[in-house]
Amino acid sequence: MVKASAEQPGANKATKLLALAEQLMADEDTEQFAASTKYLTQKDYTQIHGTETTVQLLLSLPRFNSGISDLDETESVWQINWTRIHEPEPMQPIHTNDGKRIWFQATFRDATMQHKLYIAEKAALRLAGCENADDFANKHANGKLWFPLICSLKIARKRNAAKPDDAASQGNHGDDYDS
Repeated sequence: MVKASAEQPGANKATKLLALAEQLMADEDTEQFAASTKYLTQKDYTQIHGTETTVQLLLSLPRFNSGISDLDETESVWQINWTRIHEPEPMQPIHTNDGKRIWFQATFRDATMQHKLYIAEKAALRLAGCENADDFANKHANGKLWFPLICSLKIARKRNAAKPDDAASQGNHGDDYDS
């Protein structure tokens, strides 16, 4: 392991944790740390019109600075129609690490190709027609989980903060991005 530097992807978080290391290590409440509200705020994407695309075209969007401000600086919403979203595999974990929410990597495909992204609980429940997370988990455990054969899929996309040369040195060839 090496000490994080300001040039590395994710350096802001590493620098913040390094600055708070002494305080965090002294904290006796090891059950939880303060959570960022950035990830706890649910956004309703049902009323946002997504730019229609295909899986292949979505994956061709640059991960890094493209010179197009709408792609580089803001969150964009994309919609893929005529998509098959596969149910999680029988033994696939479907919860967050703390077990509090449904959160799993969903495989989806259209006529152009297949890809995987994580799906949030609200979307998974709606897709499966389940009333709550317990119902979803029970159906998953009993092999009774069913997603519609054809769906429309909306993906929120935000450009990765890393630089292209960082990705090349880490073996990343642009086949995934923050979403």
